[in-house]
Amino acid sequence: MHSLNCHDIREGILSGQYDLGVYYDVGGHPHTLEVLPLGQAKGIIVASPLLAPGLRDFDTPHQRKETSFIINEPRSIYRERMEAHLRARDILFRNTIELWSLESIKKTVAANLGVSFLPTFAVEQELATGSLIELPVRMSGCIVQAICVWHKNRESTPAMRLFRDLLQASALFPM
Repeated sequence: MHSLNCHDIREGILSGQYDLGVYYDVGGHPHTLEVLPLGQAKGIIVASPLLAPGLRDFDTPHQRKETSFIINEPRSIYRERMEAHLRARDILFRNTIELWSLESIKKTVAANLGVSFLPTFAVEQELATGSLIELPVRMSGCIVQAICVWHKNRESTPAMRLFRDLLQASALFPM
């Protein structure tokens, strides 16, 4: 079992390196693959409640934000979606801080060092306690689809079938 970026898992499935993958749908599924939708996850912009009101608008075009965008790896689907939104509106951050730990990202944002775009399920506790707030935004691409993918022409082992059945029954990705 490997924990990797969505794009890397997809490439591993396509190349035959992996038998089965669970990841957010990044597209590019040829007819040789079976795709099982598992549910959706919503991404939201989160910030510290101390963030200045003038930095909370991510809809008005042509802005220069005097704060940081705090996110993980460059090929993260959430990062890609947020950066597409920012490019479409010509919104620039002072800088981008890459942290590879979700807990580090949440703590850095809560310390008012920037904002992030994360799945709602990952920040539920922080939203409930008030250490993070959701910033309103009119953004397409907030919803990502979780999927399980495997090759049609490969034999499915009993363990693979059981794993897929358990994933489908578990509701890991509720809305």
